[in-house]
Amino acid sequence: MNKKLFLIFILLSVFAQVFSCDYVIVGDISIKGNKRTKEQVILREFTFESGDTLSLSDFEKQLQKTRENIYNLHLFNFVEADTFFYDSNIVNVNITVLERWYVWPIPIVEHAGRNFGAWIYEREWDRINYGIFLVVDNVRGRNETFMLKIRPGWREQYGFLYSIPALNRKKTFGLEFTFSTFRQKIFLLNTADNKPYYFISDDYCYFQNRAITTFIYRPSLYLFHNIVLTYNDYRITDSPYSMNNDYIRSSKKNAEIVSLSYEPLLEKRNIVSFPTKGYHVGLKLQYSSDPAFKGNVNVWQFGIVSSAFLPASERFFFATGLDAAFHTCKYESFLFDQAIGYGNYIRGYELYTINGNAYWMQKTALNYNLVKTRVKTFGKEKYHKFLKLHYALYLSAFTDMAYVNSEYHEQTYQNQFHCGYGLGLNLVTYYDWVWRIEYSLNKYGENRVYLHFNLAF
Repeated sequence: MNKKLFLIFILLSVFAQVFSCDYVIVGDISIKGNKRTKEQVILREFTFESGDTLSLSDFEKQLQKTRENIYNLHLFNFVEADTFFYDSNIVNVNITVLERWYVWPIPIVEHAGRNFGAWIYEREWDRINYGIFLVVDNVRGRNETFMLKIRPGWREQYGFLYSIPALNRKKTFGLEFTFSTFRQKIFLLNTADNKPYYFISDDYCYFQNRAITTFIYRPSLYLFHNIVLTYNDYRITDSPYSMNNDYIRSSKKNAEIVSLSYEPLLEKRNIVSFPTKGYHVGLKLQYSSDPAFKGNVNVWQFGIVSSAFLPASERFFFATGLDAAFHTCKYESFLFDQAIGYGNYIRGYELYTINGNAYWMQKTALNYNLVKTRVKTFGKEKYHKFLKLHYALYLSAFTDMAYVNSEYHEQTYQNQFHCGYGLGLNLVTYYDWVWRIEYSLNKYGENRVYLHFNLAF
């Protein structure tokens, strides 16, 4: 062999060795710890398959994303991913999960206000819901959910939910059905000075029946298409109607409303319960009418909810979110005009409600990971579903902004810009619990400390 051919052979051998070191072939995939959960439910969340060839850096990213996808099923308290190499570039993958406790008969003793801060500062002590809430997660080991609610009290409710996220073998089609019936002696009838006005009666004065069927199509890991069919039957009695005859619409004490909506969702957040990286975008296009299509109700609604999370360093990350919606209702209706303060709010305005036919709300935060995620284990292994927990603490500086447009302009806070800002401390722990204590101010100089039990956005 001449020198040139020998040199070419050596160079090709070197390049082949480098190439083989930079790429991996996925070998066997094994899953451990899923005593109840079907293996196929977990495999559905993988971003790669056995036999795939990936660059080493891409494989590491895909493995981390797979671990996050499995955790976001909300079926496991812990998800660990291990790899084992053999034959230089063939890698076996082992996923180990710690399943949660799936059956929760939960006693209901809860505030019935719009948010916890309003319940505390407005001293709505009598507005308490009580009863029993039975939740059975991961039914049949297929990530199906059954809920039963029996709740007397301030907002009396009886209902159930059954969710089947995967009906077919490819796990691309799902179905969810919900039914609830409400009756109340006290209910939110109107607003006064941008604060909620409750009608109080010795007899039941508000009635509602609600049925929801959701058809789910998930063609890929991160894209969902939801088609939602909703039936609502509202009825109020004469006394509250005389105080607000625009609750449903003028001259209407009752209404049967059927709504059909299309709700696509792109979900790319790393950990949905408290994201530090990624984004999500959800849209909603809805048409509402009465069952007989008589033209009494003829409303289009459009909404968008989105957020983005960007790590700035190992401990700092930036977060922002947008919530906006409008409707085409041509008449004043308290049901359709609930814009800000009805489950959603800007911080610093938790005590207020703002009605209108369109709104936008933007939230921004800079979070600092004060205490990195720590794991504590107590007791024997068989109790780890309860006694193995993780927690982390985040400091937050935030600014919220909003604007509500109203064609009727009957409230002081309508048709003007609002902002709130402050500091907060977030505790993130197992079973997706997020506890937030926040000190916030609004543009009117009002300042308070609020406690919340969910993600800010």
